[in-house]
Amino acid sequence: MLSTWFEITIFPGFIFIIILALLSEQINSRLNSRFFISIEKTPMFIPMIENFKLYLKGEKESTSKKTILQSIILVLMVALPLFASLLLPINLWGTLPSWAGVYGGYPGTNKGVVGVISFEGDLLFLFAIILFFGFLTFLAQYLNKQHFAKESLTKTFTFMIFDIPLLFVLVSAIIAKRSLSLTLLAEDIRRIVNFNLAFGLVFLLPIAISVSLFCLAMKFDQPYFDRINTTGIIRSNAPTPKNWKLNLWNLSMRLMEVVIAGLIVTVFLGGSYLPIPIHGDFQILVNTANFILKCLVVLMITTIIRALRPRMRINQTFNFALKVLTPLSFLSILLTGGYIGLVGLN
Repeated sequence: MLSTWFEITIFPGFIFIIILALLSEQINSRLNSRFFISIEKTPMFIPMIENFKLYLKGEKESTSKKTILQSIILVLMVALPLFASLLLPINLWGTLPSWAGVYGGYPGTNKGVVGVISFEGDLLFLFAIILFFGFLTFLAQYLNKQHFAKESLTKTFTFMIFDIPLLFVLVSAIIAKRSLSLTLLAEDIRRIVNFNLAFGLVFLLPIAISVSLFCLAMKFDQPYFDRINTTGIIRSNAPTPKNWKLNLWNLSMRLMEVVIAGLIVTVFLGGSYLPIPIHGDFQILVNTANFILKCLVVLMITTIIRALRPRMRINQTFNFALKVLTPLSFLSILLTGGYIGLVGLN
C-alpha cells in the first residue's frame, strides 16, 4: 500500500510530472529566447515564481458564487493532467493488459513497462480527459467578471480544434496494433516498425509524428496560453485575475502540455523503451531518463515551431487545423489501413 501511494504521489506520479513540467518550461523559455527576438531570456522557473509574486501583491477578491466555482474549476484543471499522467507507461515494470510482441518471429511477452493505472482502453480514457480539460478552459474564462462569451468560446474552439487531427493520427497507430492500450502501443509499435521498416518509416511514422508535433505546438500557442512572459499574459487580457488563479491556470496548461507530449512519446516514439533491452536495478533509472529525454525533445521541437512560424489570425488557425493537419492525419489512416490490408505486417 505504501509503495502504491509513493508511485501515485511522488515517483512516477504527481511530483515527478510537476518537476518535469517546470524543467521543460525553463528549457523552452531559454530556447524560445534564441529563436524569437521579441522574447527575453527569463530566470529559472519563470513565470511560476512571478505568478506567485502576483498572488502576494494581488488585490483581494470579493467572494461570490462565480468566484468559488471558477476556483474549483481551476483546481480541477490542475488535477486532470496530474491524474492523466498516471496512465502513461514511464518506468514501472508489470503485467501488460494482454499478450504483446508477436511480430517477426518474436515469441511475445506479457511483461513490460506499464503506467500506475493500465488497462485496455486507457488511450481513449486519456483522450477523454484531454477533451474535458478543453471544456474546462471555456468555463474558467466564461466565469470572469468581465467575460466575453463569444471570445471565450472562440479561444476554446481554437484550443480544442487541434484535438481532431491528433485523434486521427492516434487512430492510425491503433489500426496498426489493434489495441487501445497505451502500454501495448508503446511495447509493439517499435517492434512493428522494426520488422516492417517500409511500413513504419514511409507510411506510419512520418505523417503521424509531423502532425502530432504541429498539433501540440499550435494547441498551446494561443495568446491566452502564452506562458513565456507573465507580463505579456496580463497585457493580452489573461482569462483569470492577476493572482493565484493565474498561477493555477498556467500550471495546468504546462502540465497538460507535458502529458500530451508524453502521449506522443508513448505511441509513436517507443515510450521509455531503449533499442537495447535493459534489465536489473538500472532499468527504472534508464527508462525514466529515456522518457524524460524524449519528452523534452518533443517539447523543444514544438517550441521551435512556435517561435519560427508567423502568428496566425483565428480564421487562419482554423483553416490550418481543418484543411491541412486534418486531411494529413486522415491520409495517415488510409495509408496505414491500406498497407495492412494489401501487404500485411510481418
